[in-house]
Amino acid sequence: MQLAEIVLPLMPETAGLVREQADAIQRMETFGEFSDAARELSASPSAGNGGSLGWMPLSDLPEQIAPVFLSMAPGDVTPPLPLPNVDAIALFQLRGLRDSRPGVMQNVELDYMLVRTPQGAAAAEMARLKPQVSTCDSLYSFVSDPDRTRIEHVTEPRAETAAGVRGAVDRLDPLELAVLPGNSAIVMLCARTPIAGADLSRDDLQRRLFGRKLEDLAAGYLAELRANAYIERM
Repeated sequence: MQLAEIVLPLMPETAGLVREQADAIQRMETFGEFSDAARELSASPSAGNGGSLGWMPLSDLPEQIAPVFLSMAPGDVTPPLPLPNVDAIALFQLRGLRDSRPGVMQNVELDYMLVRTPQGAAAAEMARLKPQVSTCDSLYSFVSDPDRTRIEHVTEPRAETAAGVRGAVDRLDPLELAVLPGNSAIVMLCARTPIAGADLSRDDLQRRLFGRKLEDLAAGYLAELRANAYIERM
């Protein structure tokens, strides 16, 4: 990610002024405004460069600060964040965000169960099954299927999976259930296994990276709440 910073010393006699400065900085929307404020106010060595810190791995930031940026868009400014072991606060502006982790180079094999229901009944059936089933095999104990036509156990490459099933399964963790489009069937993911040497398509890769971002947003939101709680104590 690409960041810029403004570091404001925090002393009792200047607490009111620092609070006003921090409020004004947090409302800034352009890179130019933030850079000008950094040159004028920041106590960091980066002030001469408009606060710019350039590109850096997310892992280089303190763990209590890093997740905040994953819920931000370029141009957004963080709340004032306390700096460890220093009587100062810092505000950061996100300048850019990119995923630099190695690309996903494998497709996956999906192992899942299909449970067919009457038209429109899948959602109610899933609500009944959800608290009872703990493994894919346990579905056989809770779904009546004397003709063996309702439950189907499928193992196949994701690339060969029907679009409606694939879209539902992509949002599941193993042993989770979902209703398929049309509300006439339920899918339960049993396992997702990499297939060595099978490349993901561009759409598959984009979906996987989007999933990563969603996972990180949850942690980022929690960190943002903690940062805001710090402001309320000032």
